[in-house]
Amino acid sequence: MYSPVTGNVTLSTALVAPTRIIRRVRALSGLPAIGRARDTLETDVRAFERRQGAAAGMSGEAPDEVEVLAGSADGLRWAVFCSPDNETPGYLFTMLRVWSGDDLLVAGSGFGGAKLQPGALFSEWRGRTDDLPFFVMARTSPLVERVVATTDRGLEVELALSEPVEQYGLRFAAAGLPEGHAPASIRAETADGSQTRPQGMRPRRRPPGLPEA
Repeated sequence: MYSPVTGNVTLSTALVAPTRIIRRVRALSGLPAIGRARDTLETDVRAFERRQGAAAGMSGEAPDEVEVLAGSADGLRWAVFCSPDNETPGYLFTMLRVWSGDDLLVAGSGFGGAKLQPGALFSEWRGRTDDLPFFVMARTSPLVERVVATTDRGLEVELALSEPVEQYGLRFAAAGLPEGHAPASIRAETADGSQTRPQGMRPRRRPPGLPEA
């Protein structure tokens, strides 16, 4: 298994504004969560952009967010933050940030929406900003004991998993995928069984006039 804490994950040193990241996520994040229409996902993204623009500017920080999970790899550190969507009761924003030393590399990539869909063990997100590695995140039921992402090359990556966060009644999971790997599916396991969800990614759009590789 590939460890998200000790594995080799290489990230760019470019600082990216939150709104630019969200636009990249909108283009790259693939299928919406089960039971959610694409227009709902777009509404979540627009709400996040308004919230970040009003409350945080370039820092990406929201005033009422809570750090729920953190890890490190190769001198880099990453953290997952959660905050309520004050425009939609019961909805949450879950965001990832990555640093090298004091330099913020990823200012805020993630997803919004309901905590969990009815009957679901988890809600998931996957995405990549520019040429950085893919990251995978999930909000899970407290019953979940393990979360595993399978890449398009068949590698299983176990996500770091938080303890249950009482404030939200959830656990949180995240991992960066190794270089050259993209998300294919994600699995949440409990003592009684598991749920698996595809994580297909739409191909990047090639700029006009650029020949195929």
